[in-house]
Amino acid sequence: MKPFNVKTACAVLVVSGTVVAHEGASGIVAERMDAMSEFGDVTQYIGDMFKGRQVMDRDTIGNAARLYIKHGDKIPMQFPDTLHSRTSGNTEALDAIWERREAFDASAREFVARSRELLAAYDRGAELDELKAAFYSVARGCRECHDDFRAAQD
Repeated sequence: MKPFNVKTACAVLVVSGTVVAHEGASGIVAERMDAMSEFGDVTQYIGDMFKGRQVMDRDTIGNAARLYIKHGDKIPMQFPDTLHSRTSGNTEALDAIWERREAFDASAREFVARSRELLAAYDRGAELDELKAAFYSVARGCRECHDDFRAAQD
């Protein structure tokens, strides 16, 4: 299989429009849902690389780390305390985001810090075992935040 291309994934998201699960979402809610979907797609792909289900491509890991940092820095701003942000579309955001704002923002900062560690490992040419550990640290950060601040998935 071909390596995952982050730029291609972005183009597919733009061309395909709003995902069915995001039906009814608009504005900042649609923006954050699209970013999170992009995170999910690339994270799944890299996880599959480490599990041997996809061809290993180090550049995909570096590109993903850059994507995580770029979008991760925006996470706090993508959850303003407005009625639209809290209730628009099929938002999966829990009120805990706004009730425990400091913890939510800290979680986003931690995600970016872990992503920077992944990028640093990639940039210095780390062995796959170190990249894998750094990647799974980022993925754990996603799961931890979702456990606290996103509605449970069916």
